Amino acid sequence: MAQSTSNTDWQTGMSRISQRAGYLLQSGQWSDCTFVVGSGNNQKTLQAHRLILAMSSPVFEAMFFGGMAEKGDKPVEILDVQPQAFKALLQYIYSDEINLKSFDQVCEICYAAKKYMIPSLVEQCTQFIWSDLHPGNVCRAFEFARLFEEPLLLEKCLQIICTKTEDVLKDSSFEEVEIGTLRTILKQDSLTASALTPERRRHMADTFVNRGSAFKCQHASGFFPTKYNSTHPTYGWVELCLVSRPPSLKPWLVQMPT
Repeated sequence: MAQSTSNTDWQTGMSRISQRAGYLLQSGQWSDCTFVVGSGNNQKTLQAHRLILAMSSPVFEAMFFGGMAEKGDKPVEILDVQPQAFKALLQYIYSDEINLKSFDQVCEICYAAKKYMIPSLVEQCTQFIWSDLHPGNVCRAFEFARLFEEPLLLEKCLQIICTKTEDVLKDSSFEEVEIGTLRTILKQDSLTASALTPERRRHMADTFVNRGSAFKCQHASGFFPTKYNSTHPTYGWVELCLVSRPPSLKPWLVQMPT
């Protein structure tokens, strides 16, 4: 860990504490903890300062100053956070500044911010996604909001899905949605009915069959007939509601088979 620097009197040229803290982060001067972040070829080693981290996060406080805190200079391994996301987290802790650029980057940073209980950074991540919602990313944003328990963003995503259904379904990103997301979408009363044309429903069914998805569709009168897909025998049964569901879009219950 770095203990000194050749830049003497560096403090005199910095008027704000965030500037001085940022210098310590960048230079590693007086650092007293080491993180090994990421896994495999993407693993990075980063240095930081326990006191500054503990000031910003109760998780770091417990890690370094709690009753179970480890003694010595053993590196802290963080395998479930991307190095660039953790670097951005440190930058925010030291300077109160964050440079959010893309949906993927924001999701990674928000995961780290949630993990280390930094709600102000979580809020900035959520605001970034809120400001950039469109049919091409709204399903992923919905999954983000559900994962990170952001109910207002969740509701906003559903509004876009229901009012711009055709654009959402046409976008290639829809083919990557999670099964739970599809289930939620199909249960909405206010979906734009004209968007679910027979061709689109067949395409949706084929897409999820190819991904190994199996569904059943249930109405008040019982289960509708299902069709075995012989082209993909290992994928099991595929419900026909995507193919034959009427334009009225009644709120049927879509569920995974037991």
